[in-house]
Amino acid sequence: MFNNLLNPLKTMQVVFFVGAAAGAVVGTVAGMTAGFVLGNLFAPKAGNELRHDIADKSKELAGQLKEKSLQLKDKAGTLYSSFSEDIKSRRNDGKSETEAVA
Repeated sequence: MFNNLLNPLKTMQVVFFVGAAAGAVVGTVAGMTAGFVLGNLFAPKAGNELRHDIADKSKELAGQLKEKSLQLKDKAGTLYSSFSEDIKSRRNDGKSETEAVA
């Protein structure tokens, strides 16, 4: 009876973790981008220097985003693997119980 309750809870836990991690990555990148853009707009710099700074910072942010997304992918893969192994073991346990009853 409790096994039927645990399956949806585990699914919700995985979905929540992936959503929270993705939101954190997107929020961090958006905040960094907004801060950089506003800081450069109000800083007195020449146009050529400003474009160079924007290009450098864009490359840096892209690298950080790629790194964070790879970390998120690894964590999601680990959670998915453990979740699928848990489901498989529960199915096998259910088959064993059914065979024992029959």
